[in-house]
Amino acid sequence: MALDLGCGSGGNAAHLATLGMKSVGGDLSERQLDKARERWPGVNGMELHQGDALACPGDTFMVFDAIRSVCGAAW
Repeated sequence: MALDLGCGSGGNAAHLATLGMKSVGGDLSERQLDKARERWPGVNGMELHQGDALACPGDTFMVFDAIRSVCGAAW
């Protein structure tokens, strides 16, 4: 399972999911996540969460094999 912090419009998270990996994307911007949902409908294995990187993905405990962040962690 991979976490994409600051996933924006979801391109990288969707790509990972299409490769067969469970992909979790998190972003502060609900507007960006709306774009991701519009852009990548029906991509199996992709989950999107709105919130701060320190709180993503919320109260759920998850173990990740990889975490990536192009800009998300910096902001």
